[in-house]
Amino acid sequence: MTTTKNHRPWLLLCIAALALAVLTAILLPSPFPELEVGGFRISQEEYLRAMYRARNDVLSDHAAAGISLTDWSAETALGDPCMLVTERAIELLTEYYAVGTLAVERGYLADASYDAMLRDLEAVNQKRQEALDAGAVVTGFPSFSTEDYITYRTSSLGLQFCNDPGNPENQVSPGELRERYETDRERLYGQASLEEVASVVAQSIRASRYDALIAERMEAMEISADLQSLYRFTAEQLH
Repeated sequence: MTTTKNHRPWLLLCIAALALAVLTAILLPSPFPELEVGGFRISQEEYLRAMYRARNDVLSDHAAAGISLTDWSAETALGDPCMLVTERAIELLTEYYAVGTLAVERGYLADASYDAMLRDLEAVNQKRQEALDAGAVVTGFPSFSTEDYITYRTSSLGLQFCNDPGNPENQVSPGELRERYETDRERLYGQASLEEVASVVAQSIRASRYDALIAERMEAMEISADLQSLYRFTAEQLH
């Protein structure tokens, strides 16, 4: 007598397990992939901060182009919105570390890391709160948000660099001063003589050199990332 085994229960079990695995992969969010910028390991918190600012930039770019961006999964005339946000977020992080590492090299910062910036932010906000509690006048915000503080610190470091006479990039020759003055005269200075606006012209030259130096550092900064995984993570946050 021949016995025939019924494999149907096992087949159904395998199908159910496969369906559960697929459903889990769909429902569970993608983990934040590894990302390094200039040797600094980027945390999920740090990336999300840059990503949401990048999202606002992409929205502004679309608005300026007359495009209403309502669906992040639909490609527009400017490109794939999620990829645009991903690339812009990486650019913002690269700029942050280009500014920070240069500031460390020139002695304006002790540590360019994100965690060090958060510690500085906490100390600044605590100091401002103590001043308010004492009845002192505090200019600007009562306290800084992370984004506001990064903007403030980035601007302050740029000014500190441009005002530092020890930086060789800040040396401006009379010929350079005259050339920049003549270039910008009609647009910026009108009837003012070079002698009257010399300090302003010199500062504009220093600022241009600083911007160029940051751009060079950004170009040279090493980025280590799985762009497709980062794209998927970004897309999930935007949808």
